[in-house]
Amino acid sequence: MKKMSLLLCSFFLLTGLIKAQAADVGVHLNVNIGASPRVVIAEPPVFIAPPALGFYVAGGVTYDLFYSDSHYYLCRGNVWYYAASYDGPWIMIRYERLPLEIRRHKYTRIIAIRDEEYRRYTHNHSHYDGWYFHPSRHDQGRGQGKKRH
Repeated sequence: MKKMSLLLCSFFLLTGLIKAQAADVGVHLNVNIGASPRVVIAEPPVFIAPPALGFYVAGGVTYDLFYSDSHYYLCRGNVWYYAASYDGPWIMIRYERLPLEIRRHKYTRIIAIRDEEYRRYTHNHSHYDGWYFHPSRHDQGRGQGKKRH
């Protein structure tokens, strides 16, 4: 019984100390489980397909958007999402579930190749000979590639 009293006394003393110290500590916690990122794109972006990648990448937008296997993919803060339309709604996806075409390349390489190919596309748009497409508003994954002549 004495042992139990000592344990209870220690517990209450420790709890009181923690509360006294916690009074000076601020804790803020935001948890968004499965929250869809807010993506606002004024106009449908152009998606180009650099031969070195094997899938489409969006150019001229502030988001890292990709198109493969009839879905759009978005990477924000090392978190991946997919959607049927380039403007969402976005659903979180594990990296392992991304199409192999995307996983096959390092993210930094994808961005570098995208930027170079988009510069090529915008520099000589009327003579661009690569594959590209412009999705319509709320395109449901039916964007078809076109080769510019």
